[in-house]
Amino acid sequence: MTVVAGTNTLIDDHQTNYTVHQAIVHENFDPSILNNDIGILRLTNKINFNDRIQPIPLTDNYPLPGTPCTLAGWGATSYPSQGYPNNLQYINLTTISLDECKEKLIPGSRPITEKKICTLSKEGMGPCGGDSGGGLLNNVNGTLVGIVSWGYSCATGRPDIYTNVHAYLQWMLIEIYTDF
Repeated sequence: MTVVAGTNTLIDDHQTNYTVHQAIVHENFDPSILNNDIGILRLTNKINFNDRIQPIPLTDNYPLPGTPCTLAGWGATSYPSQGYPNNLQYINLTTISLDECKEKLIPGSRPITEKKICTLSKEGMGPCGGDSGGGLLNNVNGTLVGIVSWGYSCATGRPDIYTNVHAYLQWMLIEIYTDF
């Protein structure tokens, strides 16, 4: 597995590739309901930061409902998929409360806990297949607040669900600094 940095296109002479040494999946990950849907990639070499490659600051709090965010991803731009884009895609979204999220989900959906964040976009817009794992950034302070976890098909007008980065900060720090 390879991590590509320094570009927002699939083919770029300026990109830098990093080999993944180890993929760490949360020990309590439940694939049936996507609880603890988070992992860490340990790279063989340290990332060299420059004007094209910068770390994303992690949030230190839960984003309030109504927080403006941007989602970046490589997912399909239509459903059913007509293929995937060559350029990184962006969409502006707004977080909603967990209560509103639960109300707008289809009955019998996976459980929504405080370890999740929800956004709601109008029908025809939103994350799609291939966006899972993409970052949801807080537009106010530029921090990573969420990671795409799941949703219904593509752009159905129902909530999209993200892993809440803040809920896993302690876990991430332990994993990052253990055996390193």
